[in-house]
Amino acid sequence: MATDTVRKHHTGNHRWTTDAETGALIAELARLMRDRSIASLLSRLGKTTGKGNPWTEARVRSYRTSHGIAVYREGEREERGELTLQEAAERLEVSKMTVLCEIRRGVIPARQACKGAPWVIAIRDLERAQLARTGARQGAVTADPRQKTLADRVPAGGVRAWRPLRYPAGRAGAAQAATAGSLTARLSLTGAMDSSV
Repeated sequence: MATDTVRKHHTGNHRWTTDAETGALIAELARLMRDRSIASLLSRLGKTTGKGNPWTEARVRSYRTSHGIAVYREGEREERGELTLQEAAERLEVSKMTVLCEIRRGVIPARQACKGAPWVIAIRDLERAQLARTGARQGAVTADPRQKTLADRVPAGGVRAWRPLRYPAGRAGAAQAATAGSLTARLSLTGAMDSSV
């Protein structure tokens, strides 16, 4: 008498599987936030489970457990030497928007698992960027050796006193004085610059 056998699926192996991209995203987000926050972010991104259901805290937890992904532990980011956007801004004493602009310009290296996820900034990278910003403020603007800072342009004896020009009397002199006055107002810094550079 012939008998049919049915293969039983192993735990976690069935036709309803979450796509690899979402699975990798959950694994990365689990190192940054709790299950409830992960579920909320996945829903905003329009991600669904293998069965097409919206993600919930319970479903994220179930996925993590079946795939051996540890739950987020408070303080683990700090142990890895990582900062959020807010923490980086506080260290630099600037706004979050300023830090974000520096990230987009490539000045501060940072990573983001997906749109809407927290930015992750390594403390060592932030310190390097901070040193670079300090050096940029104090040093020359370019690598050109002919480029000088304002301090390099000031003579050893200090800035020379400005002497008013003398103009001839009459209409011609008044016109010259008026023209020179408007130019001086617009180019007041030019006189302190070394014309040879």
